[in-house]
Amino acid sequence: MTGKPQPTYPGPDGRRYASRKNAAIRATATPQPAPTDTRTEWTQRARQWHGLHPTTARPCPRLIAGKRCLTTGNNPDTCLCQHPALDHPRRWTDKDGHPVLTGEPYSLDGTDLTGFITACQALDLTVTLSGRSPWNPGSTVMLLIRRR
Repeated sequence: MTGKPQPTYPGPDGRRYASRKNAAIRATATPQPAPTDTRTEWTQRARQWHGLHPTTARPCPRLIAGKRCLTTGNNPDTCLCQHPALDHPRRWTDKDGHPVLTGEPYSLDGTDLTGFITACQALDLTVTLSGRSPWNPGSTVMLLIRRR
């Protein structure tokens, strides 16, 4: 771009804005509080409460069972890892080094929960429900999925 530099206008936060309108909007905007929960705190609570250590492995019940995840095929929605019970899914290892999968949904009705448990049992997995969820404690429940 050639020519004169475009003027900028000071905002209430000390930053410069390209227009008076943007600076004025910033001045009237309500500041958002910083998030009170971080991934580090989530991990620390999982370690303290459940003895879990995070991994980078793919969060799929079929992988815990030693099978192939079906999300890579033509029908990705058919894999169990797409189930609503696996909101905020994460793979972990327990204190003995065994793989654990967790899901931490905000809500889950009885029909969905029963269907998920039945599908996990067919893969020879156990599902444990805990009211002590490290992800947004007090608002989510935790499902722990392990091999039998």
